[in-house]
Amino acid sequence: MPSVNVNGLKLNYLERGQGPPIVLSHGFQNSGFAFTPILDRLAERFRVFAVLRKNSIPVQAAAGTSR
Repeated sequence: MPSVNVNGLKLNYLERGQGPPIVLSHGFQNSGFAFTPILDRLAERFRVFAVLRKNSIPVQAAAGTSR
């Protein structure tokens, strides 16, 4: 899974498509995976980034950590 370091914090993200960028950020108690149903459709016209915020449960599970 791609990631970027921002001020010492590692942020994972999903990326699809080419074109002008769009950044999707999920809300509290959700994850970037909530955007999965629309990622491919948006990717037809845009380069889409869905940020997996630091404390979302799927990100912690992927990293092998817990709350």
